[in-house]
Amino acid sequence: MTVPTGARRVRIRAAHLCAITASLALIAAGAVATSAQAASSPGGTIGRTEIISRAQNWVNRAVPYSQSSFATDIEGLHSYRQDCSGFVSMAWHLTDSRNTATLLGVSTQISWDALQPGDALDKTGGNYPWSAEHVRLFVSWADAAHTQLNIMEETAGVGRAWATSIARSTLINDGYRPFRYNKVEGTTTSAPQNCPAGYVCVYPGTDYTAVPTKYYDYGTYNLTNQYGSKYIYNNQTGGAVVRTYTGYNATGTATLIPAGTYRIMDFTPINSIRLSTS
Repeated sequence: MTVPTGARRVRIRAAHLCAITASLALIAAGAVATSAQAASSPGGTIGRTEIISRAQNWVNRAVPYSQSSFATDIEGLHSYRQDCSGFVSMAWHLTDSRNTATLLGVSTQISWDALQPGDALDKTGGNYPWSAEHVRLFVSWADAAHTQLNIMEETAGVGRAWATSIARSTLINDGYRPFRYNKVEGTTTSAPQNCPAGYVCVYPGTDYTAVPTKYYDYGTYNLTNQYGSKYIYNNQTGGAVVRTYTGYNATGTATLIPAGTYRIMDFTPINSIRLSTS
């Protein structure tokens, strides 16, 4: 639930509560379905929607990082190692848990601008020590200029599967290369959906096809019961911006999201947002 504050009354054009509740229920179950794609089989062809859904399941479950433990996939039928390469192996529905080097044996390097949801960002080989190798799953571009990426990963630094955003330049400088699973099917848009021009939209999770809560009028909105990683999309026009704040009533640490951009953010510490002209 969101509460607008400020000197004048503002309108929240939110989606119907029943739709939001249904979306949250699906996400909580780790079973977000955005198309009629059939479930894949281990080592078989797989669609991009299913890849993201499988990865989101581990994020929802906060599967802890481990190089020796195994966790089940969304179907509960197969288990994968709980590290970065095991996470991508699980998302791609491979027959077993590969490592950062052997994942390259089932994928093909692509260009950065060709990235689509479900592709991988792999840092391996060359002079990198084993401890420095890592792989991440690409979710979407966070901006039209393709300078910021939304990703999901299993990482020792955080200690669990999570979703976050990272700069393209950081990945390139760190030695990452983009790869596409050889048995992936189809393409899909990376831009968040269901967010009309002029609105700021906060999605119930990292499924950018879900029904978001929409904000239209300028002003401050206090947030309640908003936790975990979520998409926020500033689809306002005329250069209008949105800022997130760690405190209520637009106080505390602010993060600026310019018009026409979107990103994944951890909303656990976020308690308000403010829409303004600049």
